[in-house]
Amino acid sequence: MQLQLLGNYNAEVIMPQGKTKPVYSVDAAFKKDFLDGDLSLTLRVSDIFKTMKYDSETIGKGFILNSLNRRESQLHIWDQLQDTEF
Repeated sequence: MQLQLLGNYNAEVIMPQGKTKPVYSVDAAFKKDFLDGDLSLTLRVSDIFKTMKYDSETIGKGFILNSLNRRESQLHIWDQLQDTEF
């Protein structure tokens, strides 16, 4: 059995016409082997704390545009069967 946690962080980016705020998230994966390692099942969840958001501000002559986008957490399941000789 294996457990994996992955943290992602992108710092604030300053651009000539605005900025993007920091983006961060945590993913988790769990893997379990069966049948003496011939079969494995992996479960992965992205952004488990729902913190990933893309927040930006664009400034131009006569306007300010604020934008906030979020991505939903995703669940992925994989199975893998190893080649076995009989």
